[in-house]
Amino acid sequence: MTSPDDPPSHILVTIEKTDSHLFHDFMSRLVGIRNLARTVIDEAHFALTHDSFRSIMHTLAWLGSINCQIILLSATVGPSLVEALFENFGITQYVVCREKTTRPNISYNVIRSPHPHQTLDVLVCKCLAQPGSDKAIIYCRSREETETTAKRLGLPSCHGSMQSSEINAVLDLLRTGQIRAMVSTTVLGASLDLWDLKWVFHLDYPYDMISYIQESGRVGRNPSMAAFSYVIVAEHSTPRYPTPDRFGGKLVYDWAKDSRLCRRWLMHLFNDGVAEPCSMMDRLSHLCDVCCTMQSIRPDRGIDNTSSADVIRRYNPPTLRTNSLALSLPKYPLVNPPPASSIPIQIASTHSRILYPGPHVTPKPFSSDIRRIRSTLDALAYQCILCWVLRKAAVHTDHLLQHCTRSPNIYTSHHPQWS
Repeated sequence: MTSPDDPPSHILVTIEKTDSHLFHDFMSRLVGIRNLARTVIDEAHFALTHDSFRSIMHTLAWLGSINCQIILLSATVGPSLVEALFENFGITQYVVCREKTTRPNISYNVIRSPHPHQTLDVLVCKCLAQPGSDKAIIYCRSREETETTAKRLGLPSCHGSMQSSEINAVLDLLRTGQIRAMVSTTVLGASLDLWDLKWVFHLDYPYDMISYIQESGRVGRNPSMAAFSYVIVAEHSTPRYPTPDRFGGKLVYDWAKDSRLCRRWLMHLFNDGVAEPCSMMDRLSHLCDVCCTMQSIRPDRGIDNTSSADVIRRYNPPTLRTNSLALSLPKYPLVNPPPASSIPIQIASTHSRILYPGPHVTPKPFSSDIRRIRSTLDALAYQCILCWVLRKAAVHTDHLLQHCTRSPNIYTSHHPQWS
């Protein structure tokens, strides 16, 4: 049983368990008694990309109101999504730190084929025929396509309809080297970390640029390994992307169709706000298919700069209105014990409560009595309750029960002394 007074060093909580008064109260008490250093949310972009089918993603705005440092981690939150992400978490004051999206050891390739399934089969077999134990993963857009492709290649598959234990069993086979490849839907598009994953294949277009960056990022974790991403699409296909297009659905089609721009360029612009081609990466870069073709072609003199950063603007969703800090903040609510956080965090959390107030809760007939009991217990949490009850000391706020020397208690004496 986890207690606010003696919590473990790390508390792992699934997102579905955070929408409860019990958990909110637990977090508040941890902050109040200075037992919560910070809150870390991994794969924070799920708050945006999963909000259409996981209602829990609409209940996270309370997080910004706690007096605690909050860290959001994600590899796929572009500049156009930053404001929406922090708004989902109720965070109004923040600092963004970025790393480059693409790794220099990954080669990005698009193959247009009249027979994409046959092209995939040949390429997968060719890669797996290479010596060594390097592994591959093949992404498909649907469960049916995943199962069909897995059956055709004689590989195991993973999809969202499987139990967690079934997916973990397949992943164990991949990790231990009993299999070298598998087929999956986007269920394994994030949080899959394999050091020796060398190839990632997409049969048909990825759903959007955010999904592609996540899924292609499964390879190349070993910086000394040359890794490959292949997107295999039909020569003539109809674009399919949602409206509104928040995550770069149309961008994926235009990115795959463009045979002049480095594959990294639009990916960087969308996800980082700045970009550089393969030839300008910091370290030795594994060239994409476009750069491999262009390296032997002399550029035309006087050609216009078609790689301006403005090309990405039409793919960005409309930006949200920026909320400004309230001119006068209400008095900070008095709590017992006083907040352990710094003044800037207290101001930021109060600002969050102003902009994102919690839902109104109708009080029960006995709510006022419970609040009085709670207030009394909070006050006694930092006092010796024995001295307070027995009135054996004029001052009972200078020590706790376990440190009491004025009266027999369960910590310092045997039970007979209480009889």
